[in-house]
Amino acid sequence: MINIFSSRNVGKLALFYSVCFLLGCSKKSNTNFSTTKYELDSFKESIEEVENLDNKIVDDSLRLSLLSKLSLKFLYADSTVFRYTNYKTIALSDQLGDSKILANAYWDLAYFYSNYSYLDSAYASYYKAYQNFRSIDDDYHSGKMMLNMAISQEKARDYIGSENSSFNALKFLPDHKIKDVYAVYNNLAIIYNGLDQNYL
Repeated sequence: MINIFSSRNVGKLALFYSVCFLLGCSKKSNTNFSTTKYELDSFKESIEEVENLDNKIVDDSLRLSLLSKLSLKFLYADSTVFRYTNYKTIALSDQLGDSKILANAYWDLAYFYSNYSYLDSAYASYYKAYQNFRSIDDDYHSGKMMLNMAISQEKARDYIGSENSSFNALKFLPDHKIKDVYAVYNNLAIIYNGLDQNYL
C-alpha cells in the first residue's frame, strides 16, 4: 500500500494541486474575458440596431413605435442600451407630439430609476408620465403614475407628500381596479405606520 502522505508524495500532491488551481484560475479568467467580449459585441450590435432605425425607416410614426418597443425590450435586458433607446424615444415622441408614447417612455424610465433606487429621478419621471397621461385624459394611468409617485415618496420618507399623492391617486383610479386601489390603501398604511414610529 502506498502512503500518499509521505514527504515525497506530499510535495507531489502540493505541486499537483497548485497546477490544478492555476489552470482553473486561467480557465475562469478566459471565460470571463470571452463573456465580456460577447457582451461588448452584443452591446455594439444593439446600439447599431437602434441607430439603423433612423437611416432605414423614413416614417416617423413607425420609427417611434419601433423605438418604443425596443426601449421596453432593453429595459429588462441591457441598462445602457435601454437608456440610449429611451432617450431617443422621448425625443422623437416629444417632437411628434405623441403624448401616449411619451408618457409610456417616461413610465419606463421611472421604473428603471426605481429599480436602481434613484427615488428622486423615479419620482420626476413618474410625474412627467402623469402629466402626459393627463393631457390625453387617461385617468386610469394618471392614477397609476400618482400611486407610483406616492410609493417613491414613501420610500424617501416623505410621508406627508406620499399621503397627498395617495389620495390624489384615488381620485383617478376606478373602483373596479381593485389591485391598484388596494395598493394605495396599503401605501397609506405604511405611511401611517412610519408617521407613528417617527412622531410618537
